[in-house]
Amino acid sequence: AFWLESDRMRGLNINPDSLRVQQGVVVEEFKQRCFNAPFGQLWHHVRSLLYAPESSYSWPTIGMNFEQIETASLDDVRDFYDRFYQPSNAILSLAGALDEAEARRLSEKWFGDIANTQALGPREYNTKTVPVQAPQEQHDLSPDKAVFLVWPTPNHTDSRSSALDLFAEILGGSDASPLHEILVKQEGIMSAAECFCLKGIGEGFFVLYGILADGVSHHAGKEALLRVLDETIVNAEDDDLASVKNRLLTQLLYERISPAQQAQKIAYFAALGKPEWFDQEAEMLEAVSLTDCRSAAQRFLNTNNARLLFYSPHHA
Repeated sequence: AFWLESDRMRGLNINPDSLRVQQGVVVEEFKQRCFNAPFGQLWHHVRSLLYAPESSYSWPTIGMNFEQIETASLDDVRDFYDRFYQPSNAILSLAGALDEAEARRLSEKWFGDIANTQALGPREYNTKTVPVQAPQEQHDLSPDKAVFLVWPTPNHTDSRSSALDLFAEILGGSDASPLHEILVKQEGIMSAAECFCLKGIGEGFFVLYGILADGVSHHAGKEALLRVLDETIVNAEDDDLASVKNRLLTQLLYERISPAQQAQKIAYFAALGKPEWFDQEAEMLEAVSLTDCRSAAQRFLNTNNARLLFYSPHHA
């Protein structure tokens, strides 16, 4: 494993043939995931609603369209490789039944003499947002209409991000949550209603959505989602938060069984600049109060700041 990764960093064979093959692979992936799946371009639409065009967050990693993939040159790819695939921009995360001294020796052996090709400055995250606009209307392969509401939120290093994450679990994290209980089971105006909080290294956003039942308008769906959101901010109880915490703490315990998941978590927190959070994650989760969740939701999830996406089937 050390040899494979050091070889990938030291001398990846970037040539016209390999570029042409990978362009074909990624273009097909783009078409399959983005053009031939329900809500396949959701992240394209969400990001265009949130971020200014000059922000690199305004488009997904795969690109705005497959033409960008097809027109990438060999020099583009080599320049990217030379700039970013170097030790000063890498985190090596090891997990499992390892002897620390031996792991350090192997790390030095396989990576120690790889030169940094370019000086990289501090990471800067341009998350400039755009003002709230009229609802964006899209047609999609989904057989049903849908409403998505999106809000910009703090990144992972802000404690309010964790409070919003827990609030999302209270609001729509299970079949017993208010979104599903009220809008799907009781009122039957949606076939699915969920939400989640994305906590990134440089960005954050909160997504609330519902798949509408026949005859329900986009406007009615939006109002129903906002109604349950507001009711939950007011009516959530300590028992609701305790139930969510228990579920998430159980997930953390299962994660620790898997060396791969441990390695990923360690690397992520190191990239965040907070490697110590790997050992503090459960404690930090326990420390979030219902007041914290309610305060963060009131601060960030207000109606006036919501970005709206209305999806309709292609045949509608």
